[in-house]
Amino acid sequence: MYRFYVGQIPVGDFFFKIVDERKLPRKVAIWYQSATVLIRRPDGTVYSDGFAYPNVNPVHGIDYRFGSTSPFTMPGEYAMQIKLVRDREPFGVDYTDPVAIDVFEAIE
Repeated sequence: MYRFYVGQIPVGDFFFKIVDERKLPRKVAIWYQSATVLIRRPDGTVYSDGFAYPNVNPVHGIDYRFGSTSPFTMPGEYAMQIKLVRDREPFGVDYTDPVAIDVFEAIE
């Protein structure tokens, strides 16, 4: 479980390790041409901004850099998931397991 605050734009990359059904590392750069990070807010709306790109060293996965606006607009439980798209034969779409995020009001 990750913890963030309302209005926070995290600095640095958020890493998603991509695994197959057996929980073994999946070679993302070989199989997928694009990745989109989806963040579901407590009210059900979905935020998709920022920059996702393959990271092949030292482990296979996706690095995500948050965009210029915060996805965390209200306190509550958020879910973050990556949509991986293969644009060539065999065509397909995969999703990672969702990651739970708790968002709190900052003390100011």
